[in-house]
Amino acid sequence: MINEKLFHEKYTHFDKETVAEIIDIFIKEYQERIDKLNQNLESRNLEELLKNAHAFKGSISNFDMGSKAYKGIAKMEEEVRPLLQEMQQGRTLSQNEEEAFFESLENTFEDFKRDSRRLTGQIKELRKHYVS
Repeated sequence: MINEKLFHEKYTHFDKETVAEIIDIFIKEYQERIDKLNQNLESRNLEELLKNAHAFKGSISNFDMGSKAYKGIAKMEEEVRPLLQEMQQGRTLSQNEEEAFFESLENTFEDFKRDSRRLTGQIKELRKHYVS
């Protein structure tokens, strides 16, 4: 749940139109970001997955760094980053290791999608405070 008091304090120096625009950008880009992460998982492209997860985390941080959605996308990053670094240094995964890793990551992604949909609903409600 977004802490509205903290959100309003964070954006106290912004005019309402700017805050509404920040919200609108998040809402507009939401599905595209989910789709990119899904594509990255399907293609097992860890570099792009890490890049897109990090960008999405930054976008979510504009609203609530304590949310389950923020924690979920951060968890995805935390799962991917060390393995990617090891693979860049030459580590290879067995088929079983790869399957187990991606199954776990897909579960994390499913949790994130559920939590981020809730967060997006809360953000849409929050927007009502910033439009006339």
